[in-house]
Amino acid sequence: MAGNMRLTDGGNTVNFSPILGFATPYARREAVNVTISGKRFVHKWHQKRLDDSPLVNVSQADRDQLFTWWDSKTELTWTPDLDGAPGTTFTVKLMNPIFPLQLFHLKDFDVYAGTLVIVEV
Repeated sequence: MAGNMRLTDGGNTVNFSPILGFATPYARREAVNVTISGKRFVHKWHQKRLDDSPLVNVSQADRDQLFTWWDSKTELTWTPDLDGAPGTTFTVKLMNPIFPLQLFHLKDFDVYAGTLVIVEV
């Protein structure tokens, strides 16, 4: 299970902890060339973080803030590990094709759940 994370725009902050299934793939920009002799060369220009963070039990206030950031494509400061490395941050945007946090009706209350796609800019 992943640790606690934080997204902030400098004024507003949302803390969350992804559920099991959290993945940390990378969006890599690279070119692969193969010479006539068969040698293969991979040229990587840079590497940017791309994280899929599945969330459950998101409050209405946090959901509204995440929607505002997603809708306006706000650049955010993301701390992926508040417990182990609180000084490690990345500048990111929420890049879901549609807003990910949908309403679920449970027996006694309503919660929001979904997967945030967090991409380093």
